[in-house]
Amino acid sequence: MKQGLYYDMVFARMFPVKRPTTDNKDRAAEYEEIMQYFNRVAIHSGVLKTAAKLTHSRKHMINGRMSEGYTVADFKRVIYGQFLKWTNDEKMRKYLTVETLFKASNFPKYLEASNVLPNNTKLSTGKSWLD
Repeated sequence: MKQGLYYDMVFARMFPVKRPTTDNKDRAAEYEEIMQYFNRVAIHSGVLKTAAKLTHSRKHMINGRMSEGYTVADFKRVIYGQFLKWTNDEKMRKYLTVETLFKASNFPKYLEASNVLPNNTKLSTGKSWLD
């Protein structure tokens, strides 16, 4: 874990704090799996024409949610649920981005909203949406 300083606005002083590393090599396969799933859904739905890249800031967002205890299956549930909900909504379609879906303040709400999706829902390919 990286050491850092946290400025507390209430007490107006610096506090040392341990922060998770933003580029955990142990999670490289998970980062790739999540981004590949996002790209597959985004391209299939027509939201993206080319694949989104796995940037440092996106790794940081994914790592942040994983540090909070979320799993790869949770990411897939959020991605699929929000794409089902927003793909045909012109106003909301522009928010189908990694940054919006994985943002700390949005992720738990989107996951809760997607809990109505059954795990065995089959896509037109015959695979489960979690695959």
